[in-house]
Amino acid sequence: MGVLLTLSWMACGTASLALAQKAATAVPGSEGAVRIYVTVHDEHGREIADLKQEDFRIKEDGAEQTISSFSRGLSGPLTLGLLIDISGSRRAQLPGAEAKPAIDLLGSVLRPGDMGFVGAIGDKPYVTIGLSGERGELENAIRRTVKVNPHGSTALADTVAWACHTLERAAGRRVLVIVSDGDDNSSHIKLGQAVEMAQRGGVAIWFVDLAIEKSSSHKELKEGKKTAEWLSGETGGEPLFVKNAKDLEPAFIAIGADLRNPYVITYDPTDNARDGRFRTIKVEIARKHVKVSAPAGYFVRAD
Repeated sequence: MGVLLTLSWMACGTASLALAQKAATAVPGSEGAVRIYVTVHDEHGREIADLKQEDFRIKEDGAEQTISSFSRGLSGPLTLGLLIDISGSRRAQLPGAEAKPAIDLLGSVLRPGDMGFVGAIGDKPYVTIGLSGERGELENAIRRTVKVNPHGSTALADTVAWACHTLERAAGRRVLVIVSDGDDNSSHIKLGQAVEMAQRGGVAIWFVDLAIEKSSSHKELKEGKKTAEWLSGETGGEPLFVKNAKDLEPAFIAIGADLRNPYVITYDPTDNARDGRFRTIKVEIARKHVKVSAPAGYFVRAD
């Protein structure tokens, strides 16, 4: 595999996924409390930074909740996973063009004490470098990954599941950035299972969708858009659609702003049962023409 000889395959079979799902079940906050990270943009995609606590309403399973703490900006640790598609479908889709914007993202968001890792989406999940706090190592891992000649099938769901299993052990905010066209033709699990693992682990996904019209059919573009919106929408991240190389830099800049400047909201659920089920979260804003990004819900830790 050329320069990818340093990559090792992280096995992601049915048994290991079941174990990961069990281990990842958690409330996304301190014991008993739920902490959510929320970003708000106007109709032109610009960040809205002047909202106050009274502008927010939080509902869990339809029941209004009382906000116990409110702040803006990330003060705790951040763990950032980056997945780069190296499968054959990327041959005509800006291969390697994401290297500089991705490296710049690391420089803009990672602080001392933060962690990151770099993986590749191929015919199975690959890891270029595991969790590391050394920015230079992470940058070199990105450079090595993008040098790979795109080839083979795509196991997107398997790779997302592996990444979420890696992130669920990390402290602080857990974020996954994916650069892909959204294709998946060789995973052992369904994409919905990967979404559930992200929700169980409190992982927010930003999906950079390579929507290159000249290299994809209308059906492929539609499916890629659906995948990007589903993964990000269910987990509290954002989909970003890239049509050419010039779109990559602003896409990664937007991700950096979202990661470092969220509204951080904590509440104590009115329903304190430890029943292990999924609870929906709805965030409402007292302002028109805004787009709110927040997790669709979480899994309660079962006693």
